[in-house]
Amino acid sequence: MWVTTTLGFFSVVRAYESDDVMIRSRVKKDLDALLDRFSVSRSGISFTPGNDYGYRVVVPIEVWSCWIAELALDIDYPNFKDAVKQKNPLRAKTYMHVWSDYHQIENEESTLRPLKQRARQEKMKNAKTDPRLVPRKR
Repeated sequence: MWVTTTLGFFSVVRAYESDDVMIRSRVKKDLDALLDRFSVSRSGISFTPGNDYGYRVVVPIEVWSCWIAELALDIDYPNFKDAVKQKNPLRAKTYMHVWSDYHQIENEESTLRPLKQRARQEKMKNAKTDPRLVPRKR
């Protein structure tokens, strides 16, 4: 599972031969922020430079499920990209690339495209008849 938050980016997988999960990150600062958020010692972070994600911590899946629920409850922003930009402008640029790639997939593959086109056409049609949308004469 990939989890992208204002704290950082994480890849969460089942730990080897265990019922625990391994929370992995490319940037130690991300794991530091996550553990700090939940008042957990950073001493459990291991550095594995030969692996895809260089920083890892293992926690029981029940702990992770509580953490992810708390992160959801922490959402206090109306726009995720703006919230990230406020905390870390450089990270916001990286997240924007990801957003853009997914936006491209939506445009190419999504069944939403015909629905969005129809909604746009309906909006244009309503704009001609809805008095709230007609420009006022000055």
